[in-house]
Amino acid sequence: MRVFQMVMAVLFCAALTFYLWVAVPRVQAQDTSMPVLTDETDGELALSVTAPESAYCAGLHAEDAHDGDLTDEICIAGMSALLDGDRRRIKYVVFDADCHAATLTRTVRYTDYNPPRFALNVPSTYRTGEMPALLAQITAEDVMDGDVSDRIRLFTEDITFVENDMYTLPVSVTNSYGGQSEMQLYMQLSDSSLEIRLKQGIVYVKAGEKFEPKDYLEGVFDHAGTVVKVKKQTVTQIDTAKPGCYPVQYAAETETETVRACLTVIVEEGKT
Repeated sequence: MRVFQMVMAVLFCAALTFYLWVAVPRVQAQDTSMPVLTDETDGELALSVTAPESAYCAGLHAEDAHDGDLTDEICIAGMSALLDGDRRRIKYVVFDADCHAATLTRTVRYTDYNPPRFALNVPSTYRTGEMPALLAQITAEDVMDGDVSDRIRLFTEDITFVENDMYTLPVSVTNSYGGQSEMQLYMQLSDSSLEIRLKQGIVYVKAGEKFEPKDYLEGVFDHAGTVVKVKKQTVTQIDTAKPGCYPVQYAAETETETVRACLTVIVEEGKT
């Protein structure tokens, strides 16, 4: 028993010696400092939508009293949806060697962002029963996501008659960042044997820009693709001073009938 007690005493002394000479200094030397993350841009960074991810960290600096410069360790922790049309809130984080974290949030403003744009590369004219085929031709492109046609929503229950067999359909599309575009698509119902061909079905212009509807007219053709001589041709005009969606209606009279087509013109806010 005495030998056992002596052995235990020796082991206790050894453990105490280890604690005093090894463990305690390690605890005392443990890093308790916190990294500091600073921003030189006054809270807003201007970037192109095509900027690489590394550019999002421009103007940031991270320093730790124990580990030194940690700027190269800064990471993006999260991004908000688009705010005010062309801005996002970006959250950054940096860790020191002991996993202490510092965070910072600032705004990124995209200098060349535009909402998604619609396209319809065929005239928006359809025959009775063929509207679904026309609507399937609508596409949308986004400067950040690329093709977002699969995100288009067609509100077919809200189709409204305008005049002269022209109808309007609400359409919207949203990109993965929350950017949204809406339009009223103007469509022309025509069961005529003739066709007014337009170069496209949707046109974008800036507010205040000159717009000439006849620039988008190819001509009047019969079912065989032959140009038809017309007696009278009319085109409605629009005022581009105010942003919005407007219809341009084309009409052509022959000896036997009148044929119509329409073009959707989207007037955008001018960039300042």
